[in-house]
Amino acid sequence: MKAIKLIITLLIFIQVSSPAEEKRDSYASELKKKFSSVSQKDTAAINALVRKGTKFLSSKDNNLVIIKECIDSAVIICEKEKLEFPARLHLLKAQYHYLKGDLRSASEEAFFSF
Repeated sequence: MKAIKLIITLLIFIQVSSPAEEKRDSYASELKKKFSSVSQKDTAAINALVRKGTKFLSSKDNNLVIIKECIDSAVIICEKEKLEFPARLHLLKAQYHYLKGDLRSASEEAFFSF
């Protein structure tokens, strides 16, 4: 008789606690969607800036001012949103430092791009 009461009590407890878990999971998934959409926009902006900088880097002009602006803008977004610097950004920074003649900084940035 005690075993039956224990089983019934456990079933009731499990049934009562299940809706609470479903609500918690749905709330967590909503938060995840909200934060992931923000970081996707930021990641897209960072990648666009890196592509723009790479395009100017490979052009004949090698306009270092525009490349530095792209790098700085991408770095600001990463720091503001607490995102990790993408490898392509490190590579762009390494190429920029190499063109400026700062081989030590170029070496350090190239190391982080791997």
